[in-house]
Amino acid sequence: MRRLWSEGDGHRTGNRMEKLMVAVLTSLQSELVSCFIYQVGALCGFLKLHGLRLNHIKPHGAIYGQASRSLPLARAVVEVIKVFEQDQDGRVAFVGLAGTAHQTAAEEAGVHFIPEWFADLDYSPDGKLIATRKHSSVSLDVVHRMLSSRQITTMDGSYLPLGGDNLTEVTICCHSDTPHSQGAVEIAQAVKIIVDETMTQSSDYEGQTLLVANRGEIAVRIIRTAKALGIRTIAIYSPSDTLSLHVLLADKAVPLVHNPKESSAEAESQAYLATQTIISICFANAVTLLHPGYGFLSENAVFASAVINAGITWLGPRPDVIQTMGLKHEARAIAALAGVPILPGSNGLLSTVDDALEAANHIGYPVLLKASAGGGGIGMVICEDDRMVRDSFHTTQTMAKVFSSFERMTLFGMGGLFIEKYVPAARHIEIQVFGNGLGDIVHMGERECSLQRRHQKIIEESPSPFMTKYPALKHAMCDAAVEHPVTEVIYPSLDLVKLMIDQGIYERRIGKNGATPDMQQETYDQLKSTVHVHAIEGRIYAENPFRNFLPSPGLLQLVELDSVRFDWLRVESWITTGLSVTPFFDGLLCKIIVTGRSRQEAIDRFVQILDTCKVYGPPNNVGFLKAVATTEAFQKGRCTTSFLSNFVYQPRVVTVISAGIQCTVQDLPGRTMGLGIPRGGPMDPLAFSAGNRLVGNPVATEGLEILILPNIACELEFSAATVVAITGKQVRARVNDALVNMWSRIIVPRGCILRLDIELQAETPHSGFRIYLSIRGGFPSIPSYLGSKSTSMGLGGYQGRPLISGDQLALGNCGSIESDEVSRSSIPHSLIPRYRSDWVIYVLPGPQDDEEFLTSNGRDVFYSTKWHVSLDSNRLGLRLASTAKVRWARADGGEGGSHPSNILDNAYVTGTININGDTPVILTNDGPDMGGYVSICTVASADLWKLGQVQPGNTIIFRRISWTFSQKLQQASNDWDLAIASFLDASNEPAHDLRIPWSIDITDTSQTSILHREGQKDEQVTYRQVMLVRDLTSKLPVADRIVKAGDSSILVEFGPMKLDLDVRARIHAFQARLGASSSAGLLKMCPCIRSIMCHYDARLVSQSEFLTSLVAVKDSLPTSVAQMSFPGRRISFPIVLDDPWNQEALRRYTMTVRQKAVYLPSNVDYLAKNNGLEPEEALKRLVESDWLVLGVGFYLGCPFLVPGAIGIAGPVAAIYPVESPGGYQLYGRTLPAWQTTFSMEEYRELTHSISDQVLDFQERQRTCSLIQNKREQELLSEWEIDKQAISRTITSGGAFPESSTTTINAPLFASVGKIKCQPGDRIKSAGDILLVLEAMKMEIPVRSGEANVGKTIERLGEGIMEGASVRLGDVLLILS
Repeated sequence: MRRLWSEGDGHRTGNRMEKLMVAVLTSLQSELVSCFIYQVGALCGFLKLHGLRLNHIKPHGAIYGQASRSLPLARAVVEVIKVFEQDQDGRVAFVGLAGTAHQTAAEEAGVHFIPEWFADLDYSPDGKLIATRKHSSVSLDVVHRMLSSRQITTMDGSYLPLGGDNLTEVTICCHSDTPHSQGAVEIAQAVKIIVDETMTQSSDYEGQTLLVANRGEIAVRIIRTAKALGIRTIAIYSPSDTLSLHVLLADKAVPLVHNPKESSAEAESQAYLATQTIISICFANAVTLLHPGYGFLSENAVFASAVINAGITWLGPRPDVIQTMGLKHEARAIAALAGVPILPGSNGLLSTVDDALEAANHIGYPVLLKASAGGGGIGMVICEDDRMVRDSFHTTQTMAKVFSSFERMTLFGMGGLFIEKYVPAARHIEIQVFGNGLGDIVHMGERECSLQRRHQKIIEESPSPFMTKYPALKHAMCDAAVEHPVTEVIYPSLDLVKLMIDQGIYERRIGKNGATPDMQQETYDQLKSTVHVHAIEGRIYAENPFRNFLPSPGLLQLVELDSVRFDWLRVESWITTGLSVTPFFDGLLCKIIVTGRSRQEAIDRFVQILDTCKVYGPPNNVGFLKAVATTEAFQKGRCTTSFLSNFVYQPRVVTVISAGIQCTVQDLPGRTMGLGIPRGGPMDPLAFSAGNRLVGNPVATEGLEILILPNIACELEFSAATVVAITGKQVRARVNDALVNMWSRIIVPRGCILRLDIELQAETPHSGFRIYLSIRGGFPSIPSYLGSKSTSMGLGGYQGRPLISGDQLALGNCGSIESDEVSRSSIPHSLIPRYRSDWVIYVLPGPQDDEEFLTSNGRDVFYSTKWHVSLDSNRLGLRLASTAKVRWARADGGEGGSHPSNILDNAYVTGTININGDTPVILTNDGPDMGGYVSICTVASADLWKLGQVQPGNTIIFRRISWTFSQKLQQASNDWDLAIASFLDASNEPAHDLRIPWSIDITDTSQTSILHREGQKDEQVTYRQVMLVRDLTSKLPVADRIVKAGDSSILVEFGPMKLDLDVRARIHAFQARLGASSSAGLLKMCPCIRSIMCHYDARLVSQSEFLTSLVAVKDSLPTSVAQMSFPGRRISFPIVLDDPWNQEALRRYTMTVRQKAVYLPSNVDYLAKNNGLEPEEALKRLVESDWLVLGVGFYLGCPFLVPGAIGIAGPVAAIYPVESPGGYQLYGRTLPAWQTTFSMEEYRELTHSISDQVLDFQERQRTCSLIQNKREQELLSEWEIDKQAISRTITSGGAFPESSTTTINAPLFASVGKIKCQPGDRIKSAGDILLVLEAMKMEIPVRSGEANVGKTIERLGEGIMEGASVRLGDVLLILS
C-alpha cells in the first residue's frame, strides 16, 4: 500500500490521505480503521497508476454496514470523497443506503449522494442492518438481461431509464469471492458493448407521444412509466376529473367536455367513451401511441380499429382478438378448440327462456346465467332452480343490452346470454401472459383473486397459496395459458406497461431494424428473485361494506398511504387529500401491494399497512380488508370465491337516519390560527364540555351539535354498544322507544336507534336552542383540519358540511369500561344550566365604545335596549333588531365608508357586537375575524355559552362589566366545570356556596374602552380593550381537569381614521418589533389597515402588564418610516370584469335581502357614479391600478387591498375566497398567480409626483359620493317601508280557530319562504311538505304529520303569506 502511494503523482495524494485517515479515524474501532485505510489506499494507488478518474465511492464490507449506522464513520467516508474531489478537480458521488447516516453525512458536506435501493443489506425488524443473502453469481447473461430492459428498478416501484435524464451510467460490481464469476475486465468489456447498444435503442422513445385514454390509478400508472422513458404524455379528462392526479402528471391535459357548465352525470360517464373526440385530440397533438388502460374503451374493437386506421399505434390486443375474446361464449369455444379445459356450459347463445331451462337441466344446478358481453361482474346471476332461471332471464338480458351498448358503443349490444356450471366454492386463478402478435408468448406466473364481492376481486396474491400446494397443476395451467402490479413486484425490473410500449414502438418500426421485446420464457423465469417473494395486493374502494358495498363518493379529507416508506410496499393510487370522488366512475381509489419473504410475512405487512394508511372521508373498505386478512381462513389460504358471501363484517359506526335541522361535528377550542379561518367549535361550550365529562372523554373531544324542531327529529343508529351523553336544549331522548335522561351517561345497545325529538307543546322560548351529543372515543376517522375537527364554512368536520341522512361515521373505543361501574352517571340538577327567553349578557366595552362613534346618550340607549334576536341569526352571528335606533356621533364613516358604522377595516374577535349599518350583530363562532364596521362591545368569555342557546325571537340586554369582573365571571365558570368533574369522578357533592355562572348578577361596573392614548393627530396611538376568549382544552397537562387558557386582546390604532401607508408601515414595523421582543404572554397578532390586534394569554400576564409592553415597543420604533422597505410578493391576477357569477350574486341579493339600494342593480355603475366616471373608465382604472395587501382575514385568508385609483368600500377592496356575506362592491372575479420589495421611499416619490392629480380626483369623488349617499338614504327608507308592509306582528290575542278544526303551527320564529299547498288540497301522506320556513340561512320544511293524513286544508293562518314573519306557535294552516 505504501508502495502504491509513492508511485509518481500519487505520493502527494497519499500523504494527505494518510494524515486524513489518522485525523478522522482515531476514535473508531481499530479493525474498521485498518480495513478502511486498506480499501482507500488500494483504490487511490490503483487510480494513480492507471490514470483513471473516480466517479463514485461505495464503501465495502463492514465499513458499508457500520457507516450506515455511525454518523462519525459516514463522515469519514465523506471526507475521503472530498479529498478525491480536490485531487481530480471533479465531483465524486457517495453510493449508499438512503435514509441512513450515509445520506446524512453526504448532505451535510454537499457531496452528491446516490441511493442504492437493492443492496446486499436490509433492515431487521428492530431497525438494524443485516445481510440478506450471499453474493449472487455475475455472468454475461445476467448482465445482458438487466441491461436489455434499459432500466434500474427503485424501491417505490418506479425505475430509472438508461440513457434518460436520470441515469447515464451503469456500474457492475464483481466480487472476488463470488463463485464462477467472470473476470472484471471481461464483464466491463461486455457491459460497454451492451450499453452502446441500449443507448442506441433508447433513442426509440424520442419523438413519441403517448395518449392515455383512461383515468384514475391506471392512467397515473401508465403516465409514470412513459415519463420515466422520456415519452411525452397526453391525458384526457372529464369536468369532474379536472384536478385529478393523471391530469396534473401528464405533459399536457385536454378536456373531453368543452363546456363544463353543461356537464351532467350522463356526459361525465360518456366522456371517456367518445371515440371521435379522442381521435381528434390525437390528431391535434401528434399522438403516436395510445394506451387504453382497462375498462372504458380498452375492449372496444371499433375504437381500436379507429385508432389503428388513424395511423396511431394501439397498445393492446388486435381488434379481431378483442371482438372474439370480448364475447364470453366465443372465448369459451376458442379455449375448447385449443384444448383448454372449460366448465360445462351451453353451446352458444340462448335465444329463449326454454333454451336456458334446457341447458340448465342438462348441466345440472346451480348454474350461472351470464351476459356474453361485459365485465366487472355485471350481468351475472346465480340460479339454483328452474324458477330462478325464468325470473332472471329477461332482466339479465335487458341489463346485458344496456351494459353492452354503454360500454362498447353498441358493438355487442345484442344482450346475448349463455349458461355455465356454477362452482360455489371455486378458486379464481389468473395467469399473466404477454405476446407480441408474432406467435411468441410468455407468462409471468399466476396470481389468486378468489376474494371477491359482486364477482369483482378485492385482494390478489402471488403466488397462489392454493397452487403452491399443487405444483403440477400450476405447471399445467401456465403451459396452457394488463395492469397487475402484484405480478410485477415478484419479478424485479418487470414493468408490463413498458413491455406494451416497447412492443408498440417495435410495431411502428417494423423494417427499421427495431427489436421486439425479449420473448424467451427463460428470461422472465430468471427475472424472478432467487429469494422467495410473496406478494399481496388489496384494492381500496370508495364503498361501504357495512351497507352491502354501497358506493360512497365524496371528499377525501385526508390521504396518507405511504407516510412511512418501506422497500416492501408499493402503492398504485390516483387520490390525494382534498380530492372529491364522484359517483360517475368505478370507485377504485388505490391498490396497496406488499411483499414478504414468506406468505405470513406478507400478510403481517399487509395488515400493518392497512392499520397505518389513512383514507379519511366517506366510508371505504380499508377496515373490511383488514378484517378479512385477519381471519383464520385467509391466514391459512383457504378462501374461495364464496368466502365473502358468508363473511360478517361488524364495524363500529354510527349511521345518520335523520339529521334534524342541522347536525355538525364540533370540537374545542376550534381553529385558533386567525387569518380569516373561522373558529368553529360548539356554540355552547358549557353543555358540550359537560357531555364529554359524562362519557369520560377529554373535554376537547369532538361531538355533535344538533338543531331539532317539532316534527323534525334527529335519529342515529349505532352498530356497536356505545356510551353517549345528551346535553343542551331540553328534548325527548329515546333509545328504541325507551325514554332516557339528558345530562346523563347512556348506553345505546348494538343495533339500536337513538332518537331526539320535541313535541310542539314542549317547545318554549326558554327551552334553549342547541343540543350536544357526546360519544365516547369521538370520531377518530374524521381528520383534524387546520388544527380542529370542527365543521365551519365548508371546512373540517365530516365532508366539510352538516351531516345528512345516510352519512356514516366511524367510532373509536366507544363501549363501556370498568370504571363506569363506580363513577356517577348523571349531573345533579343544581349544576344543569338554566335557559331563558330574556337574556342578560355581560360584555366588555370596546373596542369602539366611545363618543368618537356613538353619542353619550346613544351608548346609554344601546345598553338599555332589549334587542330581539332575528330569524336571520346563525353560527356566523346573531342579528338583532329593535325599534330603538343607533345614535351616531358622526355623519359618516369618513374614508371607511359612507355610513357612520363604517370604519377602515380592523380585526374582530368572537363575541364582538358589530354594528352593520344600524343593525347590531353578535359575531359568533363562524363569524369573520376582520372587517369594516364599528364594534361597540364584546361578550365576556364566561357568557359566550349563552349565545349557543339563544333562540330567534328571544331578547338580549347587554350589561357592561370591567375586565376584572370578567375574570371573576370566568372563575365561576371554571368552578362549575370542576364541580362537575369532581362530582362524577370522586362523588363529591357540589359546594353550597358554589357560584353558578347563570345565576350571577353583576351591576354595571363599566369602564372606558380606551386603555391608553398618546400623541396628537397623525402621531396618535390608541390602545383599545377588546375581550377575553375562553379556550376549553384537554391538551393541557391534566386530562381529567379542564384548564382555561385566557386569550385577551388589545387593539392598537395608529393615527386618525384615514388610509395612510406611512401609518401602515409603522404598524408593520410594530408587528416585527413586537414579534421579536419575546413579550410575555403574546399569542398572535392580526394587522390591518390602521390597526393591529394583539392577542395575549391572560394566565401569564395581566392586561396592564401587557399594555405596558405594547407601549414600550411602540416607543422603540424609529420616528420616520421614509427609509423602510418590506419584502413581499408581486402577484399577477387574471380577471373577468363584471362577470356573470357576481351578477348572479347580486340577483340573489335583491331577491332575498334588499330590493332597493343605490348600488343596485349594478355595483359597477354605482362605483362609476360614486367616483365621477363612466363604467368603462372605472373598470379600466381598477384593472390598471397596482394594489397593496394591507391585511389578511375576514373569511379564509381574504386579502384586503388598497387600490391606486378608485374606492371600493371606502379605499379598500377585498378578494373573497368563498361565497360569503360582505359589504364590498363586486366588479369582477379573479384567481391568484411572483417576488418584490415595497419601498416607502419610492412610494413617497410616486405620491408626490401625482399629488395634484390625486387632489383633483378626490374632490370630484367627494362631490359624487354626496349625491350617491343622499340617493341611498331615500332608497333605504323606501325599502324599510316595503319591508314593514309584508311583515306582521302576531300577538297572543289573535284569532283562534274553531274547536272542530286542526292547526299546523310554526315550530320556531321564522319567515315564510314558500307555500306549497292551497285551500282544498287533501293531505295524502305524513311526509307532504306544506310550507317551507326560512330561518338561520336554512330552509325548514313543515310536513303534514301522520295525524293529519286524509285531512283537507281549509285556509291559511291569519296573515300567512310568502315573506311574512311568524313566531313560535303561530297558526300556519287550518285543516278540516
